[in-house]
Amino acid sequence: MGNAYERIDDDEVVDYGKQKQTGMAMGLGVGLLIALVLCGVLVAVYYTVLNDDTDNTDNSSPFTNVDAYVNSLTSANIMVHLQAFQDIANRNGGTRSVGTSGYTDSVQYVYDTLQTSAVCDPEIQEFVISEWNELSPSTFKEVQPQTVAFADFSTMQYSGAGNVTAAVAAPTNDPMGCTAADFTEFPTGRVAVVQRGNCEFSVKSVNAFAAGAVGVLIYNEGNNEVGVVTGTLGFYQDGPVFGIPYQMGLDLLDVGATVNMFADTAIVNTTTANVVCTWPAPDGSGIKTDKQIIVGSHLDSVPAGPGINDNGSGSATNLELAIQASLGNLRIQNQVIFCWWGAEEIGLKGSAFYVESRQESTTNGLDKIAMNLNFDMTASPNYVNGVYNGSDADDPSIREASGNIEQLFVDYYVSQNIPYTLEPFTGRSDYGPFIEVGIPAGGLFTGAEEEKSMEERSEFGGLANAAYDPCYHQSCDTIDNVNTEALQNNARAAAFTLGNVATLTDIDAFIGDEARSQDAMAMRDLRAYYGTHYRGWWKDIWE
Repeated sequence: MGNAYERIDDDEVVDYGKQKQTGMAMGLGVGLLIALVLCGVLVAVYYTVLNDDTDNTDNSSPFTNVDAYVNSLTSANIMVHLQAFQDIANRNGGTRSVGTSGYTDSVQYVYDTLQTSAVCDPEIQEFVISEWNELSPSTFKEVQPQTVAFADFSTMQYSGAGNVTAAVAAPTNDPMGCTAADFTEFPTGRVAVVQRGNCEFSVKSVNAFAAGAVGVLIYNEGNNEVGVVTGTLGFYQDGPVFGIPYQMGLDLLDVGATVNMFADTAIVNTTTANVVCTWPAPDGSGIKTDKQIIVGSHLDSVPAGPGINDNGSGSATNLELAIQASLGNLRIQNQVIFCWWGAEEIGLKGSAFYVESRQESTTNGLDKIAMNLNFDMTASPNYVNGVYNGSDADDPSIREASGNIEQLFVDYYVSQNIPYTLEPFTGRSDYGPFIEVGIPAGGLFTGAEEEKSMEERSEFGGLANAAYDPCYHQSCDTIDNVNTEALQNNARAAAFTLGNVATLTDIDAFIGDEARSQDAMAMRDLRAYYGTHYRGWWKDIWE
């Protein structure tokens, strides 16, 4: 790593290191550099994308080169990065989770690729997390009425430590145990067996331990969700918490089993990192630094697997967005900062650290951030094209601007006759820390463990009553778990949205409540150019 590397772009071989050097040397020069090296029948073609005064793009577009930028995002190029993430996982025990060598290597890959192939200035932003560690293997046994050592279970992330032997008991009311009232008559000193669903895992375990449980078993919800439950509890628990299959939970309760749970866990302080790549804005460039666009995606996987869809897909897309912008495919007006967050899978810690660091800065504070774009899981195999429903934001101060971002994504899909759906604006990915401090946000999501409906199947294809991503948070989230059509469509939707906001000459009107702006006519032209039907906020600006 650190050297120019070759990537496949349709039928041409592109050396991005050479492209960057040539493009920077020639600047806005005119021409196309073609080097033909003939050796027998072998021909290698290197080309350079240049900005020139005889623009080869369609100048009817009100924003220079946005269309070229959109078309430069290809699944073939993004898959190069995904294969690199897969190779990293293969060399590091099948995972890229935070605190592992697989994550360290992922950080280094992104950093080295940016140094070689992008104009933005990369840095590794270190921060300390309190990391949950399993110090030795957990064990789970039934000791009465029979003796059975189970292998089919998971130690849930942030499970507490303990070696407990006790009879099992279910919540006395709702089996899912989502309220304290569900445990009002729970017998103390038992292992609580609760069903997955309706609330976060941590809510179930906290309620159980508060009622006097000494351990917690969370069994799956049934129907199509019958395997071992895996996941995170978010914070350290008061005792061992294991995930088990649906039928095992029913069987243990049916016979009133006594079980032994052993977990050897602890919280350890660990240094990890984000990668932050800032677009340069030298004096005279005209690039505004007081309305920055933060483009983020989380880089870490869960411990169980390599995380190629979750979230290699978003991270690789983000990397390609930075590379293609660097090749002259986008003339940036508003400073863009590309970010790869660490420790998302254990509580959005990397993005939260970044927001906190900006809050504390006296020279580069939160007031300079115009918006956050977030890309998390953009290639689920049984996908829907999900757009965060920012127009439904809880915070009224960001509702209009977040809705404007949402609409740009929607407009791209409509212009390409690609179906889309609106996803709840919950803040459960790395845009969460931004909206908490009043920064507008938007992004894309193609679905995780929930099931596709019949209505969605008719619109998007795929399988109804099956998970959007059947390998979500599992070891099978590999390079084979990626839908390349969704990957490219969503990458281009991301490029369309980023391209348009990055080239706005009056971004205040987009994120504020002004009725008109300097870009009103340009935006009107954009509507005509793409031939789409614009709604809501467009009318507020134009009419």
